[in-house]
Amino acid sequence: MRENIRKNLFKKLYIAAFCVIIALPLFQMNTQLFKADILNEKRVKAQKPVFDIKQPLAKFTQTYETYYNDNFGFRDHLIRLSNTIDVNLFKKSTHEKVHMGTNDYLFHGDEMADYHRTNLLKDEDIELIANKLRVFQDNLTREGIDFIFYVAPNKSTIYPEFVGIPQKNPNAESNYERLMKALEHKNINTLDAKKVLIENKDKYSLYYKRDTHWNDIAAALVANEFMSKYAAKYNFEGNLSIETVSTKNYDGDLDGLLGIDSNILEATADIKLAETKNLLPKTLAYFDSFSYNLLPLITPYFGMRLDYHYLNNPLIDTLPGKLSDTKLVYFEIVERHISNLLTYNLNVFDDDLKVLEDKQLVQSLDIAYTGDKTDIKLNDTFHQPGVNNTELYVSKGNDSQIIWTFPAVDLKYIRLDLARVSSREPVQIFWASAETEGKFTEAGSRTITVVPGKDNYIIEFGKELKGVTKFRFDIGNRANIEVNLRSIEFYK
Repeated sequence: MRENIRKNLFKKLYIAAFCVIIALPLFQMNTQLFKADILNEKRVKAQKPVFDIKQPLAKFTQTYETYYNDNFGFRDHLIRLSNTIDVNLFKKSTHEKVHMGTNDYLFHGDEMADYHRTNLLKDEDIELIANKLRVFQDNLTREGIDFIFYVAPNKSTIYPEFVGIPQKNPNAESNYERLMKALEHKNINTLDAKKVLIENKDKYSLYYKRDTHWNDIAAALVANEFMSKYAAKYNFEGNLSIETVSTKNYDGDLDGLLGIDSNILEATADIKLAETKNLLPKTLAYFDSFSYNLLPLITPYFGMRLDYHYLNNPLIDTLPGKLSDTKLVYFEIVERHISNLLTYNLNVFDDDLKVLEDKQLVQSLDIAYTGDKTDIKLNDTFHQPGVNNTELYVSKGNDSQIIWTFPAVDLKYIRLDLARVSSREPVQIFWASAETEGKFTEAGSRTITVVPGKDNYIIEFGKELKGVTKFRFDIGNRANIEVNLRSIEFYK
């Protein structure tokens, strides 16, 4: 009998334990009693649906199941535990954007193409980027403004020995190296951050092991290189000294992508500022996340500085209205984003037209549309004559186009003359030739951003385009975008 009582008690405890375990996720979901760090899933979790008696019950239960799967109690705890086991025990990356190196080093997946030299830009594209920067620098110089541009190296560029796998193209010059040569050839004001860091890597740890970015030590070294360029011109004595190197706990963004907690100490140092009587002049700074810890280090050395993320606040949107009293424009971009400069709009000044002064006009497209023309075609686009010798075209959908056909021409520059641009919009242009069998391709295209207050846009190509027979103008990427065309011209 005692044996039966013991068995019954065991069954009851087993059932009770089972019920508690089943109920715990729902209890945690509603009370959030046990806190967990939010996982960096790069997406928005499903929101709790509201029951509507008018909607089918099956639809509500399906939506609620999606919500529950995203939000049940202990979900983040369990995912973090699983990720920790995969990363630390099996040395397996749990995120496609994270490459696991050696000696606790993690690398952003987007920089691996640079490491392997598998994303090499064409020579003409490197030349094009350098030309765009040179024209922009010349325009600033005419306004009495200094310009400095530099590239922040990928972590794998400074620490290739910790990537853990051999390079696929070890003898090829990287985009960084080729661009630096082009900048030097074009006399563009720059600094070689890679050289500075390589010279100091044996003395300091320069990048966070578990993060994409350089640390404050590297930021201070590059900041000193930047400030040294203006010391004489502005009678400027600013300098950062690196003292008391130590370690600290730091939550790296790559560990965040992996869904685990950072569990190692990262290098840090006390950065001290030298006193200076004079300050740097008003500066407009355009940058990505690599300047987030650099610019704050030298903030006391600026009389005035306006900061912009170069993608969220493009030059074309912000610089024209801020030029008053500006004496310096700072532009930094990380190595893995060099290709962004191919389509980044640096044509801020209408006097970019000076580029075309000694060039030959080879074709001026007829921008007026009539239905009986065979050399111009509209796709999902509304047209009517505009004002002041313009033609108004309005997109009727997401893929509105104007296509011109003409005898073959060679060209290196395209000039778009627009009028009354009412909003900031992307515009994509395509060209086709015998080489592409008369077809438009993404490789044969350029995207620019048109903005209010600027009419002229010069698109330059690194090499001459041969035998172009068709041209396509895509009006933004949504309906009801208005474009007033004044002229489209080809030059070589």
